[in-house]
Amino acid sequence: MNFVKNACRLNPDVLYSFHMASTEEFLIDFYRDNDLGITHIFRYDFPIPKIYEFHTKEIQNVKVIVFRAVAGI
Repeated sequence: MNFVKNACRLNPDVLYSFHMASTEEFLIDFYRDNDLGITHIFRYDFPIPKIYEFHTKEIQNVKVIVFRAVAGI
């Protein structure tokens, strides 16, 4: 969220951001409260490879979303 908050302070015309899918409703409200309208939501399964000893699977797919937001909508 620090990235998104700082990006909003720059008054962008367009902002793309990448998030865990479980945060979708929170982010929709956040963008609305910051005068950014969401024009697109892209949904993906993002593969995370086994890179730490505590990982139990070779690849874990995580559901993510990418928002495209536009100022003033």
